[in-house]
Amino acid sequence: MAEVVKPRGLYMAGYSVDEINRLPAVIGTTEVARLARVCVRTVAKEANKGNLDGAFRFGGQWRFYTDKICAQLGIERS
Repeated sequence: MAEVVKPRGLYMAGYSVDEINRLPAVIGTTEVARLARVCVRTVAKEANKGNLDGAFRFGGQWRFYTDKICAQLGIERS
């Protein structure tokens, strides 16, 4: 079984390899925060600054293309 990082404070536990491969094509800030193991607010701040690839706003909320975010974070999907 894949090892998952345990949460610390506001940070979220990461995804296992199987969970990463099952992510949909477009994800929200919560999923990106979990992939990057950072706070959701950090994801929103970086998206506002334009530092995240594949980020776009839809209905007033940030959405992200999973493949572009994974590539930026150095995560391989199969």
